[in-house]
Amino acid sequence: MHKKKAQSNIIAFMLIIGVSLFLVSSTYYWLVPTVKEITSLNDVKKIEKQMLDLHKAISQVSREKSQRSLPLSINRGTIRVREDSIIYSGFYDLPEPEKGEEMILYGGINSTCGAYTCINCSKDKIGKLGSDEPACLLRRGNVEIELRYLRLNDSFTGNMYDIKFKTSQRSHGGPGSRSINIEWVNRTIRENPSQKNTTSYLSVDIY
Repeated sequence: MHKKKAQSNIIAFMLIIGVSLFLVSSTYYWLVPTVKEITSLNDVKKIEKQMLDLHKAISQVSREKSQRSLPLSINRGTIRVREDSIIYSGFYDLPEPEKGEEMILYGGINSTCGAYTCINCSKDKIGKLGSDEPACLLRRGNVEIELRYLRLNDSFTGNMYDIKFKTSQRSHGGPGSRSINIEWVNRTIRENPSQKNTTSYLSVDIY
């Protein structure tokens, strides 16, 4: 009798252990993708903040005709400088609501979309000096983050204002702790029959 009871206790114990292991392993496999997605989203949010800090530095240098350096840290992917934008690219496994279509995170030009007012960051759009933000911060896919600069029109003078980038040393960088140097180069005024186009050129180098 005692032997049968002991065997029953052992079997019950093994069943409890088996069920517990199943629940732990199921929870683990369910949580791992979620943890990865949260970690990835946190990384992306840090990059977005760094891009906004970069915009503030660019605005300051353009306004003061000065020079600034600021740190940049990325875990994966690359960052590169183009004529009118600075683009970060790196694959991340993001939560479903954060995936896919282009999202405007900051700035843009007020546009009319049917009966509604919307924000537009298209390259061919022209904003109004004094009321529209010249920069757009965009995120698309999994994941590309672009800090793009648009043209602004001075409605009083008809002048058009741009910010353009040049590189003298290095226009791209990969993972790691890096430094971005921003320096005002010059301002070029080009005449045309109807208006003056004023472009501020900044040298942006990644070290």
